[in-house]
Amino acid sequence: MHDLASTEVFDADISQPVDAIVHMAHPMGGAREEQIKVAERGTSALLAYAVKHRVRSFVLLSSLSVLDLASVPAYGQVNSHTLRLNQDASLPAYPAAKLAQELLVEQAVATGALDALILRPGLIYDDTVMSNAYAGLIKNKLQIRVKHAGQIPLVCAQHVADVIVKALSSPLAPGLSIQTVLDQAPWSMQQYQRALLARGRIRSNTLDLPWWLMDGVGALAQAGAGALGLTHRLPELFRQPGRAARLKPHLYWPAS
Repeated sequence: MHDLASTEVFDADISQPVDAIVHMAHPMGGAREEQIKVAERGTSALLAYAVKHRVRSFVLLSSLSVLDLASVPAYGQVNSHTLRLNQDASLPAYPAAKLAQELLVEQAVATGALDALILRPGLIYDDTVMSNAYAGLIKNKLQIRVKHAGQIPLVCAQHVADVIVKALSSPLAPGLSIQTVLDQAPWSMQQYQRALLARGRIRSNTLDLPWWLMDGVGALAQAGAGALGLTHRLPELFRQPGRAARLKPHLYWPAS
């Protein structure tokens, strides 16, 4: 066992050959800078371990949050050509940390020391747990649901596990591969909200607003907060890239 948040060198004797390393750990909570630092430190430690012990295959569980969805028009298709966010101080902790992890993996692959697969799952759920991140402004008693006809990027936890196992059933493709991981069938906003209701994550008696109205309010709030130097105090939902990811409708599955 090793705490990836530790500053100690991560190393251990290997009693049996290791075929692959699957990196899914990510710090949650705490200051933004600390989350990013821990993510970078842990990823660097695992990559160094892989190189030292000649573990050729490395799988990183990243996130769709690294994509620049502000560059995709409303109801536009999100796919392998979608741009990635640039790392800067305005990014919230989670996408900034995931982006940092991806960059470290890319650097390691560029040396030729290993092959890597970066998996970008949508919002992961199971039979009992599902985040309400795409539902709108959900804060305790204040619940304002967003309405649109786009798709919600969801994926069952079991499917993510199956994808990892399948990927490691044979050697990874040489170099770097990136794969989006979503459920086989698309999720509409209506299906998503029904699933949240069934899990008690939202109420039925809420105010529903169209996405463009909530996005406009968020843009005004961000502009006002920026003028006062208070952008960091705004909820992620009301500032980019959160608005584009969680309010603006997109299509994640190819048209059938």
